Amino acid sequence: MHRGAAHAKARIARSLARTQDDHDPPDPARPSPQDKADRKSKADAPDQLRVADSVCVQTAVGTTCAAFVIDVFARKIVGWRVSISMTTSFVLDAFS
Repeated sequence: MHRGAAHAKARIARSLARTQDDHDPPDPARPSPQDKADRKSKADAPDQLRVADSVCVQTAVGTTCAAFVIDVFARKIVGWRVSISMTTSFVLDAFS
């Protein structure tokens, strides 16, 4: 595995290991807009709940964007894409 990919995988695994107890409790007086997962953090089987994240990084040769889809039950990346621009279709492609 490429050294950078191994580092990213380890970083994602550490962040997935965290629980809500590691963070400030949510304030019920301030509901999260567009909370599609209904603050559900557990899944009883694979493919019940997937979460996604995306990031853009400025490099010496331009911008590089990455989108990741993670299966909450398996705690593994199940889809990803890399692109030079952040578009809706680019992020949705990570789900396929």
